[in-house]
Amino acid sequence: MTRFGQERRRCGALLVLILLLLGAAGAVWAAPTAPTLGYPLNGATAVAAPVVFYWHVPTGATYYQLQVATESSFASPVYAQGSPTNTLTWTGAVARTYYWRVCAY
Repeated sequence: MTRFGQERRRCGALLVLILLLLGAAGAVWAAPTAPTLGYPLNGATAVAAPVVFYWHVPTGATYYQLQVATESSFASPVYAQGSPTNTLTWTGAVARTYYWRVCAY
């Protein structure tokens, strides 16, 4: 059985670096809000592969980084992919518990 947990995140360290670089050039830039995760739902079971991940587009975001891991700390993601859209498909899922999160840029 494949099971998914979710985590919302904005990738704060990278956003701080981007803000510092843009601030030095005199540009005004606001960090995007965190994406709202859509599918698979938190606690979803028996999710069929390939898994199509979906999230709601946050204000100010133009690019996203999806991460999937087997532990909630995301110490060693098993899948990481960037996208300018709010969906990504992962074909590598096997029967186990996964956690997923999306960072907005």
